Amino acid sequence: MSQPTPPSLENPANPKPHAQPLVTPLVIAVTGHRDLVASEVPGITQKVKEFLQQLKKDYPHNRLTIMSPLAEGADMLVAEVAIELNIKLIVPLPKSRDQYLADFSSEAAKKKFDGLCAQADEVFELAYTLPPAAPGFSPEHWRISYPYANLGVFLCSHCHILQAIWDGKPSNSFGGTAQVVKFHHDDTMPGFTSGTTAAQQMLVDDESDLVFHIQCSREKKKSGSSPAIAPLDCSWFTKDPVTPRSPTLPAQHELIFRRSSEFGADVEKYAHRIEAEKWPLFTPEQEPDLPPGAKDINQLYCMADWLAMHYQTKTLRTLTVTHVMAFLMGFVFIL
Repeated sequence: MSQPTPPSLENPANPKPHAQPLVTPLVIAVTGHRDLVASEVPGITQKVKEFLQQLKKDYPHNRLTIMSPLAEGADMLVAEVAIELNIKLIVPLPKSRDQYLADFSSEAAKKKFDGLCAQADEVFELAYTLPPAAPGFSPEHWRISYPYANLGVFLCSHCHILQAIWDGKPSNSFGGTAQVVKFHHDDTMPGFTSGTTAAQQMLVDDESDLVFHIQCSREKKKSGSSPAIAPLDCSWFTKDPVTPRSPTLPAQHELIFRRSSEFGADVEKYAHRIEAEKWPLFTPEQEPDLPPGAKDINQLYCMADWLAMHYQTKTLRTLTVTHVMAFLMGFVFIL
């Protein structure tokens, strides 16, 4: 099977005044349990808020973006915090809105879902074609669970950080939180084959495996959290063979995010010059015929292209001055 296809239906909902000019986004996708323990919810909410506030502080020139499907429990909790902190909220739905709402447990949850959708920046349904059931699945189980597995793979494929509000226990629940975390690390889930699997055989670090894990318990199963981790403990969780869990952001990811934020700072600094001197990929006349997202790609290209030429020019000038100074120093020495 292939990765989930991009959204076929884009429904921007109420563009917000906080929306910034296009800069490099820092996308946090949410996966988590629906049946959170009520007594832990305030603590989880505080942990999520501290996590997002720290990202905003550390990378101020990135456009922080939450991608949450707004399922009951963890998804809605993070979305509410995002709205409170004025962070962009994108809502991908695993199937049609009516079909999705049929899986909600109460009218109150459906009303809450509608209210959060109304405050989101973007709501869309994922496109998929139901493939034949993978070995070990009944056709009915496959039909019901596949949209959620497809959603989990989409979230992993379109985020920089996967925020998992999870009990930390492995599970065979198809498309469940444990399998989404596993896919984010290993690119394995029944019925899906990652296009990055071959690339992982190279002698390079995997920079797309970053999970921020907030440990939680579960209400329905009464099973508590993983015995190795206390409820409400937080850690960065990667595939690092030596220290898979760390209280601080791993260095290789911190470097990437910092450089991305520096890129955003340069875009803000030179915004007027970029707009005046850019070389777009297409003309305004061609734009209406292009697929969704092409305009964003063009803007990012224009920014990166202009900055590359700008710093190339500065580098060449520096090298020229250095060589001239070296020549003059040698000439003076001879004299």
